[in-house]
Amino acid sequence: MGVLKDAWELYARFLGRFVLIAAIVFGVLSLAQFASEESREFGGLVIFIAATVVGIFWLQGALVIAVDDARRERPQLSIQDIFRRVLPRLWTLVGAGILVAIGVAAGLVLLVVPGLVLLTFWSMVTPAIILEEKGVGDAFRRSWQLVRGNALRVFVVIVITIVLAAIFNTVIAALLQPLPDAVDRYVASVVANAISVPFVALAWTVMYFELRLNERPTPAASWRR
Repeated sequence: MGVLKDAWELYARFLGRFVLIAAIVFGVLSLAQFASEESREFGGLVIFIAATVVGIFWLQGALVIAVDDARRERPQLSIQDIFRRVLPRLWTLVGAGILVAIGVAAGLVLLVVPGLVLLTFWSMVTPAIILEEKGVGDAFRRSWQLVRGNALRVFVVIVITIVLAAIFNTVIAALLQPLPDAVDRYVASVVANAISVPFVALAWTVMYFELRLNERPTPAASWRR
């Protein structure tokens, strides 16, 4: 599939850049998790959960910007600039991401299929927020508009990337099993996620650009042309 091929080429070309972006976030979150488990205090757990939610969505936005920057062949933004550019849209990302998680989880628990449908049609919410500066409601509508008519292709990309990430994470965990338990969990989490998550984000963002490229103009847009 062209999307996965293009995503892999970008990933291989800028591997260090993408892995570093993800490693920064997962490194901090893994340390926060370790501290929370050691303290065994409810307040520490709440702080860890809040940090994880914000960190994950901040990372999603950063990876979308990194992909957009990498597509220009010679990236111009520093890692610091990439994270800084997400800040104005961060709380929109968090709000939309929580709604996506709730909707997809509810759909999976109830009948499975509705959850997969929602995951597919809402998969372009993050790029819509970051690259088109959409609000929460508009981002959901924009994602649905882009995926409509291409749902099967988008779903296949989602499934393949998630399966590949799961396999890779399992392999890394198995390879690091001989390490002491605490080190094993920390290193496996950071290394596996820092390598696999960027590829998933890459593939989904490349899919977004392809959907935009092939987007059919609405009748009103055609009339204005």
